[in-house]
Amino acid sequence: MEKTLISLPSKRLPYGEKVTDVSLSPFSGREEMLIAEITNDNFYKKFVTVFKNVLTGIDPIDLTVGDMLYLLIWEAINSFSKEYKVTYTCSTCLATNEAIIDLSKFEKIELPDSYKEPYAVTLSDGKVLNLRLQRVSDEIKIVDYEKNQQNSWMFRYALTIVDGEKKTMDIVEKMEYLKSLSTKDTSMIRAFQEEFKHGLDMRQNCTCKNCDALELVACPFQLDMVFPFGSGLKKYFRA
Repeated sequence: MEKTLISLPSKRLPYGEKVTDVSLSPFSGREEMLIAEITNDNFYKKFVTVFKNVLTGIDPIDLTVGDMLYLLIWEAINSFSKEYKVTYTCSTCLATNEAIIDLSKFEKIELPDSYKEPYAVTLSDGKVLNLRLQRVSDEIKIVDYEKNQQNSWMFRYALTIVDGEKKTMDIVEKMEYLKSLSTKDTSMIRAFQEEFKHGLDMRQNCTCKNCDALELVACPFQLDMVFPFGSGLKKYFRA
């Protein structure tokens, strides 16, 4: 299928000069077969497998989580439909509503042009810690870590610490280092991910059918956006 040049929300800034043009093609039946095998446990690994078929210019395992979400919604729109049904409760009258969200109208959130990795943050003792944004590869490691009944809280953020030129630490050392920091410092490390969150603002205004109140409705990513099934297939059938 024909590929489309993609402007990533990250502007390719986290990837350096090794990534130039990124292109994506809609899914075919081959990808649908792979998507049908997705579960909560294998989601990120299957994402990599599926997108290796349709994505060029970057290995999908290296994508930031924000870019991954953006590409998933692109596929939902271009492989299936931009319309997605949501159910929400009106905060004004408490009525239950069904609304059609237009996925193509989600606001794109981009990284600032000044962003560069590794990103240096200064801790409370004056020491500098280099960080990077979370990647798909990190999410795969986190899922595997949690399968062993491990608490992944520190593990998640330890993965984003970039080793300095003079010292390298393994993941256990990075976790122990995080545990030794004050909560002000660990909060700063967590806040870094929030500060540079990018991708899509997956919220849209909907009007309550009972009281006409305008509600900003969250529409988090769901697998049936890229693999419709059951009643969600009805709109695709033409007798």
